[in-house]
Amino acid sequence: DGLVEVSEIESVLQALSSQTSRDQARAALATFPHAEGGVTFDQFQTWYESTMFWQTHKRDAVSATKSLLSTVLDATQRVFRCQPSLPPPDPEDVARPSNGSYSDDGGASGDGLSLISRVGVFLTLPLNLALALTVPDCRVPGREHHCYLTFAMSIAWIGIFSYTMVTGIEFIGVQVGVPDFLMGLIFLAAGTSVPDL
Repeated sequence: DGLVEVSEIESVLQALSSQTSRDQARAALATFPHAEGGVTFDQFQTWYESTMFWQTHKRDAVSATKSLLSTVLDATQRVFRCQPSLPPPDPEDVARPSNGSYSDDGGASGDGLSLISRVGVFLTLPLNLALALTVPDCRVPGREHHCYLTFAMSIAWIGIFSYTMVTGIEFIGVQVGVPDFLMGLIFLAAGTSVPDL
């Protein structure tokens, strides 16, 4: 009939917040002018776009438009960007908020990265770049239909990583003189399970 009814508003509000009652849904419906048993879709959309739920949904959608490849390239660009060193802050200026804030280590916390972050980005660059180039990002709006290829490529990469890890552990075991069984039990099993604790 083209109207959004109280029960539909109640189910939407319960999906957004699990503690919604029928009375709260009626109160939400009462905020619409001339709503005797329901509201039109346009009225509901206008109301929804003025809520905090819409702002959260919009922010998530905008962040999803940034593909994995552009994220990797942005991080790489930040690693190799040279930031001019700033003098230490004046004690009187520390209490005042400023645009060029300082981190605990005395460096600018604006766009610069710490040394540990730079090393981490640099070391994971080949892996991240390979994943970004071979696994389609189905989070980007309009590319949802790539989800099956994304799943298949993810499984393929898991197989490649597993094979590489087992081959590497076998090689190290042969060099050190430790049997494959012990290397698998100690390093592979413990190394993959301990981080889950």
